[in-house]
Amino acid sequence: MHMKLPRMDVVRLLAAALLWSLAAAIRADGSSDTRAAYLKLIDRPLVAAKAELDDMPAVSGLRKYHLWFWSDASERVPGYVLLPDAAQFKGRRPVVIALHGTGGNKDNGQIAEIVLKAARAGFIGVAIDGRFHASARAPGRAPRSTTPRSRRHSAAGRGTRCTTTPPGM
Repeated sequence: MHMKLPRMDVVRLLAAALLWSLAAAIRADGSSDTRAAYLKLIDRPLVAAKAELDDMPAVSGLRKYHLWFWSDASERVPGYVLLPDAAQFKGRRPVVIALHGTGGNKDNGQIAEIVLKAARAGFIGVAIDGRFHASARAPGRAPRSTTPRSRRHSAAGRGTRCTTTPPGM
């Protein structure tokens, strides 16, 4: 007996077959070479983050710090930390890290709104600029900080780890 499939089932079956053949072609296309090339591209020596914090004006009554850390030996990444209300949210807090998309920056309205909502909900809000972003330190260029080093807080020097516990937490 010949069975007639509904049109939508035929379309789904053809789509599944096409995806299966594409997946097989991708796997056969030297995926180990592609993986090795990608790993070589992103490989760079690990460096200490040497995170630093500097006071900034409060936002909606919440403490804010400018943040810098080294992502590799030639690039210093800027960002900021927004702390939840310490009286309302006691102890160690979870962290939300917001990263902008292509063409954005850590200060754009959407990222700032995400970080503020996170801090109001009891999270430590962090926004950073992406690697190779214009505000990060490029090879051969000085850090973009205008704050004298003597006024900045070195996370290591204060005995805290800014990735988990900013000053005052």
